[in-house]
Amino acid sequence: MLITNRHEGSISVWDFAANALVHKWFIPGGGSPDMGNITADSRVLWVSGRYNNEV
Repeated sequence: MLITNRHEGSISVWDFAANALVHKWFIPGGGSPDMGNITADSRVLWVSGRYNNEV
């Protein structure tokens, strides 16, 4: 599962099998990752930055 951490400016990866956070990506220059989606072929994750006017 992908988790957007809006105030921290990062995206976390939760592994249900491990029952733990396994990775965290920080948005370069900060930002506010909010709502997002994965393309149909599962190759691209896009996340909007609601408070920074960016995708």
